[in-house]
Amino acid sequence: MSRVYGIRQNGAVTTAPPARTLHRLGARHYRLAAYLADRLVCVVLGMPFLALTAALGVTTGERFTQLVEWPALLVMEAVAFLYFWLQHARWGRTPGKWLLGLKVVSRSTGEPPALGPAAVRSLVSPGLGALPYVGDVVLAGDGLAIFLNRQRRCLHDTIADTVVIDVRRAVVDRR
Repeated sequence: MSRVYGIRQNGAVTTAPPARTLHRLGARHYRLAAYLADRLVCVVLGMPFLALTAALGVTTGERFTQLVEWPALLVMEAVAFLYFWLQHARWGRTPGKWLLGLKVVSRSTGEPPALGPAAVRSLVSPGLGALPYVGDVVLAGDGLAIFLNRQRRCLHDTIADTVVIDVRRAVVDRR
């Protein structure tokens, strides 16, 4: 006896299981381009806050190298965290990912990550970069991890149990 799934096609009930949409993994170069575009947006969004920290005397701003002091860096990372966290949790994509047809989804559900995993995913990169003496090397290793596995997952993807898919190249599986 076949199971009825209640899918209506042309007014009839079919016994076929629902079709699944399969997505290809996001291309590495698309992920890099989306990240760079998003970081540029973060810099633009963070500029008023940098100006405010300079006006309040938190950063001196006398020379460009002095602008990159820890309060300014903290402000920029907070802007980036909020930018990535809220958009990944709500839509699974940022403007950079949207332009390139990429989306962050939970590996277990295929939906955008919940607030917790999206927060973890968004905190890993700044957290790695903040490690004294080795932060930049570890952060580079996070980005290079995408080349070490077939699922094209960076460390922040692995920790948050997410994967980046290409929504423009979907395939319908009717099995």
